[in-house]
Amino acid sequence: DGKFTGMLGMARDITERKQAEGALRESEEKVRTLYDSSSDAIMLLDEKGFFDCNKATLRLFGCASREEFCSRHPADFSPPTQPDGTDSMAYAKNHIAVALKEGSKRFEHLHRRLDGTDFPAEVLLDAMVLGGKKVLQARVYDITERKQAQEAHAADAIRRRILMEQSRDGIVVLDEDGNVYESNQRFAEMLGFSPEEVSHLQVWDWEIQFAPEQLRDMLRNVDKTGDNFETKHRRKDGTIFDVEISTNGAVFAGEKLIFCVCRDITERKQAEEAKAALQAQLVQSEKLASVGQLSAGVAHEINNPIGFISSNLGTMKKYLTKVRSYLESSSGKDQDEKREITEIVTDFGDAIAESLEGTDRVKKIVADLKGFARADSGKMEAVDLNAELESTLNVVWNQIKYTCEVEKDFGELPSVQCHKGQINQVMLNLLVNAGQAIGDGPGIIRIRTWADDTLSYISVKDDGCGISEEHIGKIFDPFYTTKDVGKGTGLGLSVSHDVIEGHGGRIEVQSEVGQGSEFVVSLPIEPSMVATDEAPVTSEDCVA
Repeated sequence: DGKFTGMLGMARDITERKQAEGALRESEEKVRTLYDSSSDAIMLLDEKGFFDCNKATLRLFGCASREEFCSRHPADFSPPTQPDGTDSMAYAKNHIAVALKEGSKRFEHLHRRLDGTDFPAEVLLDAMVLGGKKVLQARVYDITERKQAQEAHAADAIRRRILMEQSRDGIVVLDEDGNVYESNQRFAEMLGFSPEEVSHLQVWDWEIQFAPEQLRDMLRNVDKTGDNFETKHRRKDGTIFDVEISTNGAVFAGEKLIFCVCRDITERKQAEEAKAALQAQLVQSEKLASVGQLSAGVAHEINNPIGFISSNLGTMKKYLTKVRSYLESSSGKDQDEKREITEIVTDFGDAIAESLEGTDRVKKIVADLKGFARADSGKMEAVDLNAELESTLNVVWNQIKYTCEVEKDFGELPSVQCHKGQINQVMLNLLVNAGQAIGDGPGIIRIRTWADDTLSYISVKDDGCGISEEHIGKIFDPFYTTKDVGKGTGLGLSVSHDVIEGHGGRIEVQSEVGQGSEFVVSLPIEPSMVATDEAPVTSEDCVA
């Protein structure tokens, strides 16, 4: 009748279940703590949208709460249209479906925060089963800085490429094994290859001065300070051309690379050869002019011994006639005739000795003059400067001996590698100038030589008229002269200056009006320190 009569009850011990539930809650709290403490944006979603996220996600997208974030569809966090023109809603649904089917997906995507700002992101989707249902865990990484770095690197690469392609020099980047890492169009044109062909070459395919092992050693030893040198390259068609190389080493992405700037110096070499030929012509012209000026004095020097040689020969002819007559005559054997014949024989010997000395003098003068006037061989040779000074003095002696006294103080000199003919011309110019500065004399020319560890020195000092301050700054200029017309070409000191500097030396002057002048020439001793038969290397700016 509806009245309560009793109750049937059953009790179950749920201690283990409670412990399990507590452990589960504790585990969930730990997972949530780890989940929220991650700096990566992590979210859970299915085909309908988001149903959970961590705190990093809220910070990344500018949401106040999980509820606010999960109330929105993934497409809400993207611009309506992606940069490639794709609709963002369709784009999101497609990636979710593919990831659920395939199990994972990684891609880059342009996202939008709630404040409307966009940022590039890398998205990693992984499928997982949660509560018996297949869902996706998404990790979103803001890659703005990476994109900016990539864009900066790309821009820098473009700038480098522009600089490389704008360079008038060939540029090639090599690794330590001699392989081509990169090159510009100009380098390919220099070698006659296409850029594609160059990319498959190694340095010894065009470099002919050094063996492959030498080149490898050179590449491994190039540092940041680099090196500059001249060499020869071979084009695709086999022709050889001169090149100036500037190298620098650098480490890029952990790999050592060698930047080489290659300049075709064929035209420069041709110009230098033409300049050298012109210089040789100037020196030879100056020699011939000097020979012309010295010819009268040299003729006098030769005529003097020739005169007494001729006289001696006439006397000896007469003596010979008397001796023959004496020998043929039986009556010519008295004491007076014997005495006369004895005197003739004695005088005969003296005449012969004097004549031989005269012929030696003539031979020496002619040899020195011939050696002086001879065109330079163009090759460097070891030269005894003291001996060459003596020879030059012999050539110029008649021009200066009547007004000048020459004092010599020759020190011990090592041989110097030089162009002998050119150096002789310099010495002659200095001696002639010293004599002309003294004028009618009397005066003294002092010649001194000495050496230190690296240089040999020649000093020519006179006590002549000296050079005024007005003129001393111009004396090495071509065609500049203060001498009377016909007494100088204006090239002597200019040629001398160029010759000495071409040998890596110096020519310096000190002078005082009325007191005289001193010219000091210094020349390097060691061959490695002097100019070679080729022009010296020059260093120019380059793009690397």
